Amino acid sequence: MASPIPLYFQIQRILREQIETGQLKPGQKLPSEEELCKRFGVSRITIKRALEGLVAEDLLYRRRGKGTFVTEKEHKMQSFSLIGPLGAIFCKGQVMKLHWAEIETVLPPAAVKKFFSLKEGEKVTKVTRVRGFGGVPAIYSINYLSTQNGSRIEIKDIEKHSMCDIIEKKLRVRIDSMRQIMRAISPPEEVCRALFIDISTPVFFIQSAMTARGGMPLNFTESYFRGDKFKYHFEFKRDQFSDEKGNIMQQSGKTHDDAE
Repeated sequence: MASPIPLYFQIQRILREQIETGQLKPGQKLPSEEELCKRFGVSRITIKRALEGLVAEDLLYRRRGKGTFVTEKEHKMQSFSLIGPLGAIFCKGQVMKLHWAEIETVLPPAAVKKFFSLKEGEKVTKVTRVRGFGGVPAIYSINYLSTQNGSRIEIKDIEKHSMCDIIEKKLRVRIDSMRQIMRAISPPEEVCRALFIDISTPVFFIQSAMTARGGMPLNFTESYFRGDKFKYHFEFKRDQFSDEKGNIMQQSGKTHDDAE
């Protein structure tokens, strides 16, 4: 594991990926700390630190005298509606410039393979971009498309257009819906290199799944936004506040700027 990335962080990444891809199943017991030490060739202190981080993320939990287990149920947060993709909201008001781009044909990660319902050995088109503003790279994004659609995309297309525009205007496929998940994470090694940051710089991670009418898969995206380059202000009306349980509080009567 010769790398500038701390050993405990590398182990966390491996175990996290195994949990997210289903290699480690909900409720499954992990090997003992001693066994993990032998597997990864590290000290017990390193293993303890790696596991503690995953416990803090609620991916693992401990049972005294029993061991460490994969968390069985994902905690679901209340959803809400936004007008437009999260990425567009992040970039609003900024003139984004493409720093680097690449198009290649690759074997898909597990989540992408599942999204496109691919058979073993089938490949996808991978479009990788680094964008920024003020001369600073701020966004690292990866788009996965079917090879049928991806083979029609050129570098000149992604230099000037968003993937949504390319799909609808060049590929002439109408987008029906998009599901997105956002969370704050520590950046993977390739993101650190591309955005010139270290693992202590948090990033906003947005995962998007875009479909056409009838649920046909179009585009699977993973984007990383530098947490130190984006700042947002939110304003809410009093009758849009929610209580501690997440229920919207409706205010009775009328509200006026001036006293009656």
